[in-house]
Amino acid sequence: MTRTLAAAAALAILAAAGAGPAAACAICLSAVSVSAADELDAADRAVLAAPEGDGFSVVAVLKGDGAEGEAIPASALLPAPAPGLALLLVHNAFTGGWKSLGAALPESAGWLRQVANAPALAPDPEHPHQAAAGPALDARLALALPRLEDADPMVAELAHDQVALAPYAALPALADDLDAAEMRGFVAAPGVGSRRPVYILLLGAAGGPEDAAAIEARLDAGRRAHDATDLAALIAADLELRGPERLPWVEATYLADRGRDLAEIEAALAALVVQGDADATVPRADIVAAFRRFIRARPGMAGFVAPELAHWQAWEASGDYAALIEAGAVRDPAEEFAIRSYLAQSPDPAAKAARSQCPRPRPRPRRAGSRRASCATRCCTS
Repeated sequence: MTRTLAAAAALAILAAAGAGPAAACAICLSAVSVSAADELDAADRAVLAAPEGDGFSVVAVLKGDGAEGEAIPASALLPAPAPGLALLLVHNAFTGGWKSLGAALPESAGWLRQVANAPALAPDPEHPHQAAAGPALDARLALALPRLEDADPMVAELAHDQVALAPYAALPALADDLDAAEMRGFVAAPGVGSRRPVYILLLGAAGGPEDAAAIEARLDAGRRAHDATDLAALIAADLELRGPERLPWVEATYLADRGRDLAEIEAALAALVVQGDADATVPRADIVAAFRRFIRARPGMAGFVAPELAHWQAWEASGDYAALIEAGAVRDPAEEFAIRSYLAQSPDPAAKAARSQCPRPRPRPRRAGSRRASCATRCCTS
């Protein structure tokens, strides 16, 4: 789903234009936050511990060394869990300290132990922030899918995190293992919060015509209100259910409509990015063509898609970008940097002339009387 399953951070990366590809499915997992699953994977020890005396006592060893009854000081582990719950504690071998990931039911120890000792995920060679497909990912998904929205909130969070580590391309393959009615319930539930984008994408994988209609209704309501909440996931799921013939509608509705907010445009681009990465339901070639139309129609935002086009080695946009540089049509420095980075990698002859052009000089503050040229000016004369 660099693209795992929470749209806001991923879209901020797209907006930065010069940044690299977004993390795990760019819609599902924040590119900047560290999840509980990440911390559990990184820990050398993990236990469930309940309050006892002035500290805590281990009630279950989940990972690494330790024994039931081991005492752990209370420092840095407060607040204590509610009665009947234990803290999920992870140990950092470097600092020698413990950290609480939150409260869990003691009876969840068996499942938590399986997750804590699940096979290590290998990074995808092409997407360093994303897990590679394979047996390790399959094992984690098999653990996670039955426990989504578990009665134990810690189990539900960790189950979500396991799915969010998956590349978007892996989600449609889960369709046979998913209950579409259950996914509908998760999407509609008021308490799922930041987990909803994952469930929308899973519904896109497992749903049918009635789900496509429901998603369209949500898109219509959000569009009227200029509400970008869950928009990237909704568009991606809509494309998954309806196929490439829906792409012109996405372009006309979000990319070409001058009345759309920036957040709405970014969400649409993020949805197209994950579909382009997967190169399945909507062929990547179709996404590249849509991005080229976006470049020509919205030159002020053309750099938004440059990192992805470079990542896909879609050099057919070289002429489009070269024309913008030669015309001086790109005003934002970050946009220009992203475009020049694309052109610097492109083997297309159309990129050569644009690469030789110095970036346009931009005024810079200077002391009165100073005759020192800006960096942009000096680059052409040095």
